[in-house]
Amino acid sequence: MEHLFEDYVALNEIRRIMKDEGVLVVTVPYYSNKQDEPEYHVRVHTPKTLQRLLSYCGFKIEEHFCRGLIVCLSDKNIFTRLLIYLPLLFLVIFFGAEKGRKKYRYFCFSIENFIGRNKYLNFIHKDLFLFFHL
Repeated sequence: MEHLFEDYVALNEIRRIMKDEGVLVVTVPYYSNKQDEPEYHVRVHTPKTLQRLLSYCGFKIEEHFCRGLIVCLSDKNIFTRLLIYLPLLFLVIFFGAEKGRKKYRYFCFSIENFIGRNKYLNFIHKDLFLFFHL
């Protein structure tokens, strides 16, 4: 979506050829300083602009959530790396490498899912992105 000059034309065509019971899954990236320079993305959607665009093209949004905080924090500075990797280290030591990594992935997914589905926590999420310059 972020690479299309006429995203509404593409969505209208998808809607036209999609079955009535069809489902469209859309993912768009978070705003980041590097990725959203003009050479990479034509536009950056916010949840509101994406919802508006999809509604305009005849889609009904049944579910929406944001994610990506944990992945983005991992490469920012020593504090955020420790915040991200200490739980992984603990789980690997306690449960072993394979089981510890599996539990860590589930832990990260659960946090991202919880934050991404809660509209109040999304404000905190956005503030953290700004604070850490993600």
